[in-house]
Amino acid sequence: MGRKNRERPDHIVVLREHGNLVILRRWYNPGSAILALTGMVVLYSFWYFFLHPLSDAPNIIQYFIWAAFILFFLPLPLIFAYVGLAGIVNKTIIVVGKGSLSLTHDPMWWPGNASYSTEEIDQLFVAPYKRRVNPAKKHHVAEQEAPQVGHMVDLLIQNTSGKVMTLIKRIPSKEEAQYLERIIEEELGLKDKHVEGEISPQNENLP
Repeated sequence: MGRKNRERPDHIVVLREHGNLVILRRWYNPGSAILALTGMVVLYSFWYFFLHPLSDAPNIIQYFIWAAFILFFLPLPLIFAYVGLAGIVNKTIIVVGKGSLSLTHDPMWWPGNASYSTEEIDQLFVAPYKRRVNPAKKHHVAEQEAPQVGHMVDLLIQNTSGKVMTLIKRIPSKEEAQYLERIIEEELGLKDKHVEGEISPQNENLP
C-alpha cells in the first residue's frame, strides 16, 4: 500500500476530548450560499409579486392561491434554502472512543447519523462515489450498476463479516477522504490493507 495522505485539510479540526478522538469537518462551500440565496429570493419574489397583491381579492380566491402555493410551489424553494443553509453552517462530527465510532451532523438535521462498534470494524477505505440506481437500496451498489460521479469519493467501513457501509459520502477529494481514513485507522489500531475497489495512492482509479 502507498502512503496515505498526512496533510490535514483546512476545514478539518482534530481534537482530543475526554480520551476520545474528535474530528470536526466543516461543510462550507460557495455553492451552498448560492443555493440558499436562490431559495430565499424565489420565495420572496413569489410572495411580493403574486401573493401580496391578492390582499384586495375575494377571500375564496386568496384561499385557493395560498393553498396552491403551499401544496405545489413552497416545498422546492424551501428545500433549496434548507440544503443551502445546511451547507453553510453544518459540520460533520466524528467521535472515536469508548468502543464506538459515531458520526453526527450539526447544527441542522441531516440524514446519515450513525454509530458503529469499533470491535466490528475491520477496515476503512476510500472508493469512487457512484450514484445509486435504486434509492431503496441501503448498501453501496456494485460498480457495474451505477456510473461514477465526477471526482467525488466515499469513505467506507468494512466490518469483520465483510459487509461494506458508507461512513461519509460525496467527499470532494480523495486526499481529504484518505486523511480521514488514516487518522481513524490509527486511532483504532487498524493495520491498513487493500480492499477491493479502493482508491490507493499508488493506483489512482479516478479519471
